[in-house]
Amino acid sequence: MFFYHRTLSHALSITGALIGNFLDGKKEDIIVSTGRILKLLRFELDDTGPVIQTLTSVDTYDIIISLAKFRNKDEARDWIVIAADSGNTTIFNVNAEKMEFESVIYHHFIVQIPKRLPIEHLAVDSQGRAIFSAAMEELKQIWFPFGSGRLLKILEDVDKKTLIYDIAFVDINSENIVIAYLATAYEELHAGLKYEIKKRRKPSLIFANVDSDEVTKIGKMECLDYANSLISVPGERGVLVCAEDSIAFYSMDSSTIIRCSIPKRIMDPKAGVIFVCSTKCSRNLFQNPNQKDESSSFFPSTQNSIYYLAQTEQGDIFRIQLVVNEFGVNEIVLKYFITLPVASALCTFESGFLFVASEFGNHYVYNIADIENRARVHPSFSSALPKGKPFLFMHRSLTITPVAEIQSLSPIMHMEFEPLASMRYRLCLAMGRASLSALKISKVEQDVTYQNRAKIEKERDEIPVRMWIIESTLSISEESEMLIVVSFEDSTSVYSLDGTSEYIMQKIESTPFAEKTNTLGCAKTGEDAIIQVCPKGVCLITDKKNKLIHRTEEKDAIEECAMNKKSLVIAFENKQLKHHEIDKDGRVMKSKIPRRLINGPVTCMLLSDKSESDQLLAVGVSIPPVKTSDSKVMASVNEVHLFNIGLSEIKLLCMLKVENSPYSFLFMNGESNLLSLLVGCEKGRLLTLAVEKTAEAEGTIKHELKISNTETIGSEAVQLLHVPVLTNAEIGYGILAVSNHPWFKESLVGDFFQLKSDISPCICIIPKSENIATILEDQLRIFILEDLQPKLPVTFSLEYTPKKFAVDSYTGNIFIIETDNNSYTEETKEKKEIEFRMHVEAAKSQQRTNLPPLENIPKSWASLLRAINLTGVNAREVFKIPFDQNEAALSLCYFQQGGDDLLLVGVAKGFKIETVCCKEASIYTYKILEDGETISFLHKTEIKSAPLAMCCYDGNVLIGIGRKLALYCVAPESLELKLLCEKKDCVSNSVTAIYPVDRRILVSDSKFGLSYLMYVPSDKSLYLLQEDVFPAEVTAACILRDNKMVRATKSRDIFIVELGTLKDRDMSKVINDDEPPFTLSKEELLGCFHVGEVVTSMQIFNTFPNEPDTVVYTTLSGSIGGLSLLPWEKDAKKFNNLYETMLKLAPIIDKKRNTFPFSPNVWFRSRHYKRKNVIDGDFLDEFLRLEEELQKFVCWKLKKDVTQNEIDGDFHDEFLRLKEELPKIEWMKLEEDVTQISTKLERMRRDSMLSFQF
Repeated sequence: MFFYHRTLSHALSITGALIGNFLDGKKEDIIVSTGRILKLLRFELDDTGPVIQTLTSVDTYDIIISLAKFRNKDEARDWIVIAADSGNTTIFNVNAEKMEFESVIYHHFIVQIPKRLPIEHLAVDSQGRAIFSAAMEELKQIWFPFGSGRLLKILEDVDKKTLIYDIAFVDINSENIVIAYLATAYEELHAGLKYEIKKRRKPSLIFANVDSDEVTKIGKMECLDYANSLISVPGERGVLVCAEDSIAFYSMDSSTIIRCSIPKRIMDPKAGVIFVCSTKCSRNLFQNPNQKDESSSFFPSTQNSIYYLAQTEQGDIFRIQLVVNEFGVNEIVLKYFITLPVASALCTFESGFLFVASEFGNHYVYNIADIENRARVHPSFSSALPKGKPFLFMHRSLTITPVAEIQSLSPIMHMEFEPLASMRYRLCLAMGRASLSALKISKVEQDVTYQNRAKIEKERDEIPVRMWIIESTLSISEESEMLIVVSFEDSTSVYSLDGTSEYIMQKIESTPFAEKTNTLGCAKTGEDAIIQVCPKGVCLITDKKNKLIHRTEEKDAIEECAMNKKSLVIAFENKQLKHHEIDKDGRVMKSKIPRRLINGPVTCMLLSDKSESDQLLAVGVSIPPVKTSDSKVMASVNEVHLFNIGLSEIKLLCMLKVENSPYSFLFMNGESNLLSLLVGCEKGRLLTLAVEKTAEAEGTIKHELKISNTETIGSEAVQLLHVPVLTNAEIGYGILAVSNHPWFKESLVGDFFQLKSDISPCICIIPKSENIATILEDQLRIFILEDLQPKLPVTFSLEYTPKKFAVDSYTGNIFIIETDNNSYTEETKEKKEIEFRMHVEAAKSQQRTNLPPLENIPKSWASLLRAINLTGVNAREVFKIPFDQNEAALSLCYFQQGGDDLLLVGVAKGFKIETVCCKEASIYTYKILEDGETISFLHKTEIKSAPLAMCCYDGNVLIGIGRKLALYCVAPESLELKLLCEKKDCVSNSVTAIYPVDRRILVSDSKFGLSYLMYVPSDKSLYLLQEDVFPAEVTAACILRDNKMVRATKSRDIFIVELGTLKDRDMSKVINDDEPPFTLSKEELLGCFHVGEVVTSMQIFNTFPNEPDTVVYTTLSGSIGGLSLLPWEKDAKKFNNLYETMLKLAPIIDKKRNTFPFSPNVWFRSRHYKRKNVIDGDFLDEFLRLEEELQKFVCWKLKKDVTQNEIDGDFHDEFLRLKEELPKIEWMKLEEDVTQISTKLERMRRDSMLSFQF
């Protein structure tokens, strides 16, 4: 049993960002890390406006912790250094020609878990001479890269029992290298000894000199405040130390400390303030050309100043100005800039733009000039001002429109995958934080509604080429409604298809069809007549007989055919067209029309069926290249011929030479009812030809073909089909074009857009239905094209951070609870605003008024319940119920009881997150009235602890109240909650989620493993079967069919387990009456792997009926992933062997590729527990990106069943000798293996993915 995992949408939460010249040294670009993805972004101002585009990206298969850049001497571009969670550190650059990252130096540090990670902090010397890295504890490393080579010298230094907060290089304008770091000593606690809790120590700033052999401390200074980070200052022999409520400059040459307090908000002066991120700015961004540069204490000079932008944890951005004179830094000036969402990184462009990588939510680019103009009204705060009361300022809300934006879904708090007031599924995401949160509803771009799929019985190596679905006849099958005729390369098979809801398909063993040859055309022409066109002749199947009505000679085989209800036209290899008539009974009759010569082999044909008198015939001709007498090779000639089949002849109307060989045709009516011809060609070309008619002088009509439109939709030949589309219960028709991918457009003048589903060129329409059938490898898939209009995502802004929501699929209502800590409700805000205005007016008034002091209302919990309705493309608010100040809405449950729609909300007053305690707790019960627009409050049920989880269970409600699980029922008349039973201390800490499975109830704990309980209705009791089941700290889970469960943990792992089953207990041995009447068998671990992100929500989605479940999950970082069981054991083992082989060969492939290594995947997916029975689809995609020779090398080793012992040898030489030593036939077989594996991987990727539009 194997599971297939792939990331459907990567995380867009930026954890680190750098700006520099990474390509050509002329343009500034941004390097960002989003989890394990590294991206190169470019911000440009083009004709359409500012835009951010991704130039290249790479999956590092590791969690990127820190980023840094440096530039060597005499170089115009920057190099990048990244440190990862596994201890892998890479120095690389960007290849401008290939537009990809190239690894230059790669080093792996040993990880000691759980004590320390080898690289937590990273800093680079401005001249590129050394790299400084440090762990959070004790260890520091100095690297010395030598130019652009691969040599690397590492110098380690250890400070025992020391915590390191931050590191930096000190610019001293000399050849010496000086480093600085913030550190604090600690003492280890030993068991059995008592220690007093001492006052928190302030860190020390340590300066050290670095040479090639050792690190020598040259100075140590105690920080004035509790510091958290360092900022390098160019050329001033010191660093800026960011601390609580202050920022200070410490010089290594002087004991004088220049300190400036960080201004605080006037509305919250007691709150502590620290800087969380910063960026250096050019002084040109802040110079006012109309102002003279006169230096003073209050207006410091800009000519000798160094500028930074820094942001506090409240989101306030300050401009930091270091005033420099001949003696060094002598003043620090802070000026409030603007308030933005808290960022993980800030980057400034030389062109005057600010890139803000938000911790949560979207990322923006702002014009610094716009911010500077609005910041002039705010005062400046200087270190030269007298010490005393803290600096206060009035912050302002964001009123500046960003010039560019990068969408992000982080953080996703909750997810539901439900059909909303329709039969189509929508992905609903509750995401964001505080006032920037939103509910996003996306249409799944699944384009098609699958009815069923069935496996086709065929020979192993046969490939389906063409397919026809026709109505069955009594002579072939009396039971089947439809026949599927599938033509392979050298044979034909016939299957029966019952038109039920599940479309049952079976192969017919004995039929009158010609099965030992391929079929060129097949159609039902009469009540009991079917025509089959084969290369050797035309067969009429009737009365359970196959009558060969036209036999061809060996040198006169049939190449192509076209037919309608009236005519059959066949093309022979001797470049002739022959016409046959079809009578009312469907029989083929001889025609008086003579044969028509053409000038080349026929590639495709199409016969129109609209005109009764005249019929149009489109013929594609491709003349292969030939050699002339002077040994020159003439290029191939491709033509489109348009004929008219009249009463006496096949008349050529017009012809047109085209660039590529025609492959398929489709007649369409264009503007003014003019006929148009769509031509699908080789190499993905699609032509639209207009058939123009002009009257001649003698009364004749001249036809002419003109190309009106040319498109490229792929690299393979294009198959065209006129298909039905179901839109709003009405049937329309459109154009389906299939190349590498399927494309669709509604009309001739519309635009093609790509479908996300997998459709092959072997495709046809099922008669008397709107269904379409296609064959992918050995599967027949039946689907409906439905509602293909492009859908815009729906976004509804929320007030507080969303916690949970429930969906009523019938009405389209979404019930959501929003909760925020350290916030005010709207009622409290209005009250404080009224009091504040009264005091402001009283201060302005000349008359003295005695007003009471402002009421001190501490910030606490603010919550509300909201209902949102989505029935079309717009979302609207149905109702909103706010809760009182300091009430936190923690859980939600929507269910139906006796025809009543009930909504339960668990609320805790004075809730404390750390201890999971509260002052009061209750369950609010609401009733949704029949119109779905009105809500009625029923009653309030008091409970003793915080209700963190709710779940429906057999018509009742399970509620997790602190450490106990309680079962409540709803009274039939009063609809009040009544306690049936409860089980105390079923978990060790608190119940966070409930998962019922028949009689078993699984309960997750916030810090420990799951607990098994069961409810016995006869006893009305809950029994604890087992507690603290592995794994611990489950964040999300879902129940699969066949007694399986998927669990995600805080350690960022996902486990698939087979649940324990109930067994009868021998009651004669029961001593305690509280013991349950059943025992529980042991769970079995089916699979596990490391996903690298904290999963917040998980749900099942079934793509096909009666197929294995697919689990869709979302993470805190904003990514969406899928996990599905591979149903076919043979293919599963093949892909698992490919995955294992690529993992073992990863180091060898890395050497050959010389790009960013993907060998860390071995460690990454087994971060805490060894990967088991899970195939990483993201990693398998690397096979598709490898060079052809490397792909063949992997296939060769896959056949040899590579073992780990073989990896120790030198595969590089074997790789170079492989093509020379292998026979040519064997080498060609490897090409076939590569093609087969690549095709299966591509289809598997598209088949398993759900695409979403946000």
